[in-house]
Amino acid sequence: MKKLARVIKLGMVLGIAAIGIVMGFQSNSYALTMQLYYDGSLEQTISGTGSVTFSGQIGEYFVSKITTALTYPVIPESQEIAQMSLSGAWTTTGGGDHALTVSVSEVNFTGPIIGGDALLGLAANGDSDYLAMSFAAYLDNSNQLFGRTILITEGGIATTAPFSLTLDADIITRAPGSASFDAAIGPYAAAPEPATLLLLGSGLLGTGIFGRKKLRKGKV
Repeated sequence: MKKLARVIKLGMVLGIAAIGIVMGFQSNSYALTMQLYYDGSLEQTISGTGSVTFSGQIGEYFVSKITTALTYPVIPESQEIAQMSLSGAWTTTGGGDHALTVSVSEVNFTGPIIGGDALLGLAANGDSDYLAMSFAAYLDNSNQLFGRTILITEGGIATTAPFSLTLDADIITRAPGSASFDAAIGPYAAAPEPATLLLLGSGLLGTGIFGRKKLRKGKV
């Protein structure tokens, strides 16, 4: 009985802790922002807490299955060890050298970027006969959203906290086709999303409450 009681208490504590993490995500005012441009004109601006997702059409020819950006607090410690990722999967329905730009930015990184250097990782897939893709990453020591004062390359970037980071992805379509890309600053690693933690926390807490009631009934 005592072991069961300890297990039930542990479940309740873990449940409350997981829900607390989510509440912490939601109570902080972060400003991860994604901007989507078609032929140089701003079409969409989306902001969120550590995670931003877009799915839909931009302009006449570009359709996104899903495009996602992640940073702190969704990626653990990514404010102190600056990390940001941008990934997308797009199809194009026409040509004529139309351009799509996806930009994502966040402020208040305290650094350092891992190893004191700015590390940039890129992966892209697309048919070069139909699409042209390019990427760029920037650091801004004045901590401005979408500040582009320092171009990040392989490393050696000096930073002073706080600073902002910006990732840009450009796609030019020449004919119908598809493209996907992943770009990251720092040692990006996946983290549980707030919704997942909320479900986990609620389940653990509910299990603990149910078990406690059953335990009390067994004592009567």
